[in-house]
Amino acid sequence: MKKLFFLLSFFFGAQAAFAIDAKIGLVADIGFKDKWYKIVPPAMPQILTVSKVFKGQNFVFVLFMNDYAVANNTPNVVYDLKIVAPTGSMYFEQKGLAALSQMLPNPNVILLSEAQLQISFEEKDAFGEYKIFVNVVDKIEGKEKKIEGKIELIDFKNTDGFKKEDELGPWMTMYYRNPSPEKLLDGFWLYTKSTFADNDNSFPALMNFFREGFENNTYLIPKLLAGYSEQNEKTKFFTLFLIRNLNFKADEFLKSLSENETAKWQKIVEDAALNPYAQISHPIQLDILWTSFFATGTTAPIEKLVSVLAFKEFEGAEATAESSDEQKEKFLKGLVYKSAKWSFESNTQQHSLVKDYLRYISLNPRLDKAILKEVAEILAEVK
Repeated sequence: MKKLFFLLSFFFGAQAAFAIDAKIGLVADIGFKDKWYKIVPPAMPQILTVSKVFKGQNFVFVLFMNDYAVANNTPNVVYDLKIVAPTGSMYFEQKGLAALSQMLPNPNVILLSEAQLQISFEEKDAFGEYKIFVNVVDKIEGKEKKIEGKIELIDFKNTDGFKKEDELGPWMTMYYRNPSPEKLLDGFWLYTKSTFADNDNSFPALMNFFREGFENNTYLIPKLLAGYSEQNEKTKFFTLFLIRNLNFKADEFLKSLSENETAKWQKIVEDAALNPYAQISHPIQLDILWTSFFATGTTAPIEKLVSVLAFKEFEGAEATAESSDEQKEKFLKGLVYKSAKWSFESNTQQHSLVKDYLRYISLNPRLDKAILKEVAEILAEVK
């Protein structure tokens, strides 16, 4: 799937003062809003747009606004939107959508339009190029800007993007930078047959990555189920485990399982579902949170990981088999703290977005002072 990657610092050319300007953004990145709103200057947000999508794939229509007029630090901009189908018929039309209307602390910045539309093409929609027409109206200055764009609806084709299993790790770790849902099916099948799948300790975290991927691309789940019967027993088990952890009704699929497969399913259901945001009591849960970040690029898993830094007070705790439950809990919290601190120190070096989010989190005036000190130490180590 072809995507356009751009830095917003180079997004607009020079414009005359108060000559309203706007650019169309078509975004299929689940972490888009966090990457936009939670990046602290001088860092710049990096926004990934799409030019092609599949049926059922969610994407967001948004306008990037610039050179708008203000009165009392408040703009007043609206826009009309039309989308024309490949057949030439009107696919969607709406007028008077709110672009900018809120008072601004700094009116000289690029802003996202307030009205943002989530779009998903349906099965009945025709393949081909959909043309987008936008008319932006600055009501304060009485000026307009007409802009055009396009999005192509293409048939889904499973992409075999992996030549060997060693490519899985880098793809998963950097997925949030350039989401490639067309690789999720093959990535999952390959993982279940790889040597990585033999490691019980990494199983929850890696399965959580695919849980996030399929949860955010639900149009892929029927394709996952359709490929189930062709898989070996181990892959079938992994697939059942994944389905158990997806917010998806698979009643018809479950009815088609054999007696032996149904027994496996029932055993899987008896165990607790994957929950990255459960109370943290073991270092493995940290890995689960990191794979949530790798799969989405959102701040939520980073914020949960940061909360663990409060366990600093248990860093030197020790315990034996004869220790009380309370002492064992303190010991485990100490291990979790050390694992979390190490993982932050490592991942801030490898992922600039982690560093950017930590800087954003550090500005929270309600952040516990002990946690703030830990975050400051981590950021001080970033090269």
